[in-house]
Parts: sequence; structure tokens; C-alpha cells
Amino acid sequence: MMGDHQEGFGYISNIVIDQHVLARNRQFDMYAILREHPGLLGIGIDENTAVVVQRDTMEVIGSSYVLVYDGSFWSREGSDQKILPEKDFLFYMLRSGDKYNLRLRKILE
Repeated sequence: MMGDHQEGFGYISNIVIDQHVLARNRQFDMYAILREHPGLLGIGIDENTAVVVQRDTMEVIGSSYVLVYDGSFWSREGSDQKILPEKDFLFYMLRSGDKYNLRLRKILE
């Protein structure tokens, strides 16, 4: 999706993944890819962090965060008091232990 990186290993489909997103200040780079491929789910994985995928469930492990670009917003504190940008510019962060359903595209609480 970026440069000559168009295809991964094929372990997972309909998802675009970026790495080192916070350490390298790349949390906004995903928007260009998702504009070109709007049906994809965007996942940004920071350094010292990983996701473990079993069936439809992704679990975050490690010391930093995973950013999810699914066109929605989620916060532990709730979102009703927050001023949010347009839907195309939303992402949220998951930390170690958080789980996400890749098929339903929602947090598992």
C-alpha cells in the first residue's frame, strides 16, 4: 500500500498494518492508505507491542499501544463529552489486554 509494499504474508485479510506508529510519529500516515482503500481496517502497532490474533479476536500485548482506524471512536472514559473530528479522521488506542473483534470491528469489553 505504500511504495512497493502492496501485499503481506496473507495471514490476515482486509487489514492494512503499519508499525512504529507512535515512536516515529506516524499515526496520521494511515489516512492516505485508507482514502485509497476505504474498505480496509487500519491497524497501527507501536514499538514493543504486538497483536495476537485467534479467529476473529485480536488481543494487544506489550508496553505501548495499537491504534485502530475503523471509522469509529472508543474511549475508556466515553466519547459523549469529547469533541471529535470527522469520521474519516478518527482512530483510537488500545493497550495491553484490550481485545477487538476484527470481523465485527468493535471493542470487546
